[in-house]
Amino acid sequence: MSYAARLRRKGFDAAVGGVAGYSTLGHFDDPVLNTMLNWSDAQLAATLFHELAHQVVYVPGDSDFNEGFATIVEEVGLERWLEARGASRQLEGWQQQRQRNRQFVALLLRTRDRLKQLYASNLPPDEMRARKQYEFGLMKLEYEQLKREWGGYAGYDAWFSRTLNNAHLVSAATYHGCVPGMRRVFESVGEDLEKFYAEMKALEGSDGANKRAELCRVER
Repeated sequence: MSYAARLRRKGFDAAVGGVAGYSTLGHFDDPVLNTMLNWSDAQLAATLFHELAHQVVYVPGDSDFNEGFATIVEEVGLERWLEARGASRQLEGWQQQRQRNRQFVALLLRTRDRLKQLYASNLPPDEMRARKQYEFGLMKLEYEQLKREWGGYAGYDAWFSRTLNNAHLVSAATYHGCVPGMRRVFESVGEDLEKFYAEMKALEGSDGANKRAELCRVER
């Protein structure tokens, strides 16, 4: 909190948040925290699939690639786990929530793209700040439109209830920016996880940096 405050005093956007779980990359047993024990079975399984995926493929210093890969494994793993358990009702609910989350993330990424274009413009600083606030206001308006499409579902209200800034959009890009490109690779190998792992592992080294960047530039 104090570090974020120092950044804000220097004029930077900052955001502070918690994490539900983390991976030790196989150096130690990945933890199941006591705070996870009140979660639904699906939420706990999804988190385990995500964090364990980092032991399969991990590129130091490339969070976008790492989190995109783990997000794909989480989604596919959870869907197949629920199907194997015959949990049709849970699966249906999860698929509905996944669609909402994709729309939510797409909204954040569209806003981030518009802001990136704004910051690259030659507008005077005062006008740029005003446009920045306009874009965040537009994002909230678009969220209200999404809620109407969702029949009033308000699961993201708490996220939008804060004063938002650039830093709040970072995690959306980190966890989901590479997902469309990776999903295309997954589909190209017949949705075979072992083949998908091999394709991603082939990009781990420094020689794969350009291919990783290209993969993450696939249009959403």
